Amino acid sequence: MSFITTPAGKQIKMKGRLKGINNLYVAGQWTNSPGGLPVAAAGGKFAIQRILRNEKRSIEI
Repeated sequence: MSFITTPAGKQIKMKGRLKGINNLYVAGQWTNSPGGLPVAAAGGKFAIQRILRNEKRSIEI
């Protein structure tokens, strides 16, 4: 896990894109809290779905 969550802590969540940079999709354990392998795997799936949606292809994975 990359983050320790506390009641006072803020949740970290990226949308998977960076403004001003086209065709860049971000995925990994640091993009969402609390992080870790399951979050990184889900982030990779969501990045692939964003790419497929952008290419107007089916997002069924």
